[in-house]
Amino acid sequence: SDRLHANEYYRPKRQSSIDVISWMHKHCNDNQTQSKRVKLKAVDLFKEFIGDRMITPNEITKELGKEFASWLTKRTNGESPNTYFKRLHTIIRQGVEEKIFSNDPFLGVTAPEVDAGYRKEVLTADEVMRLIQCRYDGQNEVIRKYVIFALYTAIRYGDAKELTWGCIDTTNEILQFRQSKTRNQVKPIPLKKGLLEYLD
Repeated sequence: SDRLHANEYYRPKRQSSIDVISWMHKHCNDNQTQSKRVKLKAVDLFKEFIGDRMITPNEITKELGKEFASWLTKRTNGESPNTYFKRLHTIIRQGVEEKIFSNDPFLGVTAPEVDAGYRKEVLTADEVMRLIQCRYDGQNEVIRKYVIFALYTAIRYGDAKELTWGCIDTTNEILQFRQSKTRNQVKPIPLKKGLLEYLD
């Protein structure tokens, strides 16, 4: 116990033979979550960063975490460096719980900041109306209805797929649901008048 507290780089001997990248891929594939795709991409970027070699738990250090964060800012842009670093850190924290790591090697490493010049575009009220009025031959009505529903509720596609009529208080026209990604209860969303009728 004293040795563990005194030396943050101490690892049990069995960890020296674990292929971290293989474990990370298995972890992502075994845990079917909304963020699986992003986590797998984060692992692939980490593999690209370390090169074509096996890396073990005792080789992943705080310094390596800092180098990876810096590398991500050159390899990706926008919100991606921040997102991928945080996803990989989430996997590593799970590895701590599963005793893959004795402690969190990325603890204290700051995730890359989002580029100040990067901003997601927000539609104006006029653009929203033009989008709603837009029609073309062969359009998919289900997708059209989802897009319009999303415009007025800001609901994500992953959450929309899981909605049922039980999520809607039809008397007061309020939408209530849990996020598919985090399972957290979302604050009730008042529905625009006429939106329920539009959904059939």
